[in-house]
Amino acid sequence: MSEKPDEGREAPRGLAPADFFDPVIEAYKKDVDRTLLRENLKLTVEERIRKAESFHKSSARLRGAARQGPLVDKASDRDTIRKQCERAIADYYEPTES
Repeated sequence: MSEKPDEGREAPRGLAPADFFDPVIEAYKKDVDRTLLRENLKLTVEERIRKAESFHKSSARLRGAARQGPLVDKASDRDTIRKQCERAIADYYEPTES
């Protein structure tokens, strides 16, 4: 009987063997959208940092809009808030050069 190439070899210190199966990890995997992870990994480190900065700026802008006080129930207020949210979302997905 021939041996597999990795048979009899130990995993590097601190790492589980390649065929290690953890039921907890497998349970969480079903809820993770790995396509987003793959797309993010295609970006350079600099692009990922820019994307994260854009997200933080957008969320800060949304928090600032929420702190402006109670809203008056007028159509113009709803339109203003909708435009602010749309701009923050657009900035996240298509960040401008700063």
